[in-house]
Amino acid sequence: EVPWGGAFGTPGPDMGYALRLLADLGENAEEARELATVMAARASRLGRAPVAADAEAARILLASAPAEGRGGRGAEGARRLLEALQPGLLATSLEELRRRRPEGSA
Repeated sequence: EVPWGGAFGTPGPDMGYALRLLADLGENAEEARELATVMAARASRLGRAPVAADAEAARILLASAPAEGRGGRGAEGARRLLEALQPGLLATSLEELRRRRPEGSA
């Protein structure tokens, strides 16, 4: 039985769509995987599909992630990356993330 209603319903675009958005923004393929992982997790947490503004949010979140959580490949690398982020940050508004942006990050 499949849950329906509330946060459940018709699935939207996923990480593949985030990668497409990043390609449209001219993002380099190496960094795009990390960005797309965070974009997709953020969109999922917010109950919607990834949007272009999630790319900026992902950059800010990655700038605040500890180095030991980054650099892995595949599902294990994605899991470690998302675990390295402070809990609750994925659902934080873009405006709040901009205010909290680490010094020296773009």
